[in-house]
Amino acid sequence: DVHTSPVPIRFDKREICQHPSFTGDKQQQCKQHLKSYCQGRLSKKGAPCQDMSKRECSNDLMCKEGQLCRNYQCKQAPVCQVTVCEGPTNACGERYTLPGFTHAQKANGNIFDLTNGNWWDRVSSFLLSDGCKEIEAVDDDDSCRFGKGDNRFFTSSANLPYDLDNDVCMIR
Repeated sequence: DVHTSPVPIRFDKREICQHPSFTGDKQQQCKQHLKSYCQGRLSKKGAPCQDMSKRECSNDLMCKEGQLCRNYQCKQAPVCQVTVCEGPTNACGERYTLPGFTHAQKANGNIFDLTNGNWWDRVSSFLLSDGCKEIEAVDDDDSCRFGKGDNRFFTSSANLPYDLDNDVCMIR
């Protein structure tokens, strides 16, 4: 019974009327009835009823490159921008901003060797943009490599602890 167990109005993230079994007049009838189906049936069960025509997207693949689907609108993907500072975060001092990237471009992060630009052993703090999930600061003691126990992970702007202060060789 449709009153107690309504059928889904979407199929495989597509409007149910796009299902291959609906063709011609059946598809038009489906679309016509769908306009009132949510308000007439599903809203009584707590479903939010929105005008589907106002939705720009329903998943990231529907957006242009460099964009993500958020709240049914295509939005610019957040960029991870890391700035290394010689001083503490509140003053920063001399700074260098590393090239930005999105998660889609570098899902496992981007590796920055701080010997380029002569920043090895000069970093006291980091400034991170909202697009950064986390960074790994690599301690140059013994060897400069990712995954060492004395490396540290940061999820927001931070002053480096004593062991890493002026002791970072790479960032990912």
